Amino acid sequence: GNTSDEDAPQKPKAKKAAKKKEPRRQQALLEGPSASTQANPGPDDDLQSFSAKDLKELITKAGLPTGDCLEKVDLVRRAREARKLADTNAQERAQRARAALEEAARVRREEEAAKRAAEERERQERERVKRLASERNAMADSLHAVKQPNDRGEMDNLERLIKNAYDLLLEHGNSKLRDAVNKAERRLDEGGKTVARNEEAAAEQRKAE
Repeated sequence: GNTSDEDAPQKPKAKKAAKKKEPRRQQALLEGPSASTQANPGPDDDLQSFSAKDLKELITKAGLPTGDCLEKVDLVRRAREARKLADTNAQERAQRARAALEEAARVRREEEAAKRAAEERERQERERVKRLASERNAMADSLHAVKQPNDRGEMDNLERLIKNAYDLLLEHGNSKLRDAVNKAERRLDEGGKTVARNEEAAAEQRKAE
C-alpha cells in the first residue's frame, strides 16, 4: 500500500533513539545498581547530587582516601563514611569540650573551697590570738592585784595563778604577763618567808604557854 510522508521518517527516528539509549544502558551496567537502591533514605541522599570533585573534597577533609574509589557510587559510599566520621569527631569534640568545662568548674569549686577554708583558718587564728591576749591581760591584772601572801591559803592561791600564767606564756609569750609573773613570784617568795616566820613565832608562843 501507499505510505504517507509522515510515516516515512519513523524508522530512522526509532533507530536513532535506540542508539541514544544504548550508551546509557551500558553506563548503568558499569556503575552497577542505581544509587537509589544502594543509598539508605536519610540525610545522605543529597550526596547523590554532589559532583565527583565535591565528593572527593568531602572525603579528603575527613582524612579518608579516594584512590580506591573507581566509580561515583564508591565516592558516595566513602562520602557517607566521611560524614559519619565527621559526626563522630564532632561528638567527641563536644564531649571533650563538656569534659573540659566540667573539669574547669570542678577546679574552680575546689579553689573556692580552699580559699574559704583558708579564710576560715585565718579567722579562727585571729580569734585565738585575740582570746589569748585577753586571757593574758586578765591574768596579768589578777597577778598584780594579789598582794604578798600572809598565810598558806594566800600562798596556794598565788601559786595557782602563777602556774596558770605559765601555761599561757608557753602558748604565746607576752611581756606584760611575764613581768606580772616575775613580780608575783617575788611576792610569793617574800610571802613564804613571812609565813614561815609567823609560823615559827606561833610555835614558840604555843611552847611558852
